[in-house]
Amino acid sequence: MSVDLGQLAQQWAARDLDAVVSRRARSLSAGSATDWGLSARRPDPEAPPISLAGGIPDDATLPRAGLLAAMTRALGLSPQDAGAGAAALSYGGSQGYEPLREQAARFFARDQEPAIDAGHFVLTNGAAGAIDLACSALLDPGDVVVTEVPAFSGSLRTFRGHGARLAGVTMDAGGMRVDQLDATLQRLEAAGTPAKLIYASPTFHNPTGITMPAARRRELLQVAARRGVLILEDTAYNELYFGDELVPTLAALAQGHFVITAGTFSKVIAPGLRVGWLQARPELLCRVLPAPSTWPVPPCSTRATWWSPRCRPSPVRCAPSAATARASPG
Repeated sequence: MSVDLGQLAQQWAARDLDAVVSRRARSLSAGSATDWGLSARRPDPEAPPISLAGGIPDDATLPRAGLLAAMTRALGLSPQDAGAGAAALSYGGSQGYEPLREQAARFFARDQEPAIDAGHFVLTNGAAGAIDLACSALLDPGDVVVTEVPAFSGSLRTFRGHGARLAGVTMDAGGMRVDQLDATLQRLEAAGTPAKLIYASPTFHNPTGITMPAARRRELLQVAARRGVLILEDTAYNELYFGDELVPTLAALAQGHFVITAGTFSKVIAPGLRVGWLQARPELLCRVLPAPSTWPVPPCSTRATWWSPRCRPSPVRCAPSAATARASPG
């Protein structure tokens, strides 16, 4: 029996394809270049632009040779690693490559006391994947997420994609206004729709560049704890600084209580690796791990990240990141 392809095409042409798409998918656009980490302009070879549309590391600083050597080691193709590459091309575990999680704990959580370990981390598809994982674990359709205004459009898109409703809190020179946050949380409670999550990027906020002072961070933590609302801290830009040490993260100030942290190697090494992490206290992280609907980040990427010279030079501070190397003196 043959299939009448012309008839099939006519029958499907008469259908409304929007009817088979979920309500959440219909509510979203295809996204902007900024949402997907792309430059909105095509490069001009005579005068390459410096795009301010998104957090895109400069192409000239991406460690191509270093990553080639790292991938060679990850795949077991170097003499000292012969036969060790099978794991990089197999399936990974639910939390990801443990040595890389240990390094993330030593470096990216270096301001936390007492020190934490790999058990506080799960590797994800960049910080965007970490935020998506947190949403999968914490949000039901209709839940309210409180965000800074403005906030990174890609994260807002993720919240909406999970069916969340957004409530905004304005910023001043010190970041999110905690007085307005408290009032917003109180109003939502009174309306019977308490907030489920506070999304904040307190260090080098995207898109304003503001860094929240330590005193206000403590106020933010106190408000969230009093209202019983988790904080999702986005630390994608934390390493892009020169000179003085940074203000402690929200997670460090709270010793992880009420705080989930999303981070990434995209600005330190390269966005194309798609390696990030979600950090939380183990008692909360174990409740997040069952949530993902897709496989974790590929083991070859996590092992190449581990072997990258920018990841392993020192437990004190990584080598200059892809985003800062061009601006470094000398």
